[in-house]
Amino acid sequence: SYTSGGVTRTASAALTIVDIPATLSSLSIAGPSSVNEGATASYAATATWSDNTTSAVTPAWSENSAYASISAGGVLTASSVPGSQAVTVSASYTSGGVTRTASMAVTIVDVPATLSSLSISGPSSVNEGGSGTYAATATWSDNTTTAVTPSWSENSSYATISAGGVLSAGSVPS
Repeated sequence: SYTSGGVTRTASAALTIVDIPATLSSLSIAGPSSVNEGATASYAATATWSDNTTSAVTPAWSENSAYASISAGGVLTASSVPGSQAVTVSASYTSGGVTRTASMAVTIVDVPATLSSLSISGPSSVNEGGSGTYAATATWSDNTTTAVTPSWSENSSYATISAGGVLSAGSVPS
């Protein structure tokens, strides 16, 4: 609209406002920074867009360790490790021809095995006045076994057992 000398004239023009899709700006990973050996952990990726919005995305996942694997859904499975191990979890996502990647440092923790059971080997009978030697074997939560030196005891008034597992039998009435 324009006015000159008391005369006003108006004009119109059509225009289109073009919706420009947001482009992928960055990618981030969320999840635990450590996972115990033999366990799993879940990771998620979030895309940040040029319009400052964020959304969960399903990227291509990868990791760089011989002690782990990661599924297409972001679940990291850690195997048994000889000592705590560093692994890098990576994600890559492409949208509209733009690819962004993210990485996260994760530690696979070497969890000490716990004692599962104890077994005793040795003779099932000892003659009076004689002796028998016994040994103890520990079984651990990682299915390994080791010879151990336990605290020995026995419940008879006719025998004694040494700290080394030697049972000495006395005379018995029957």
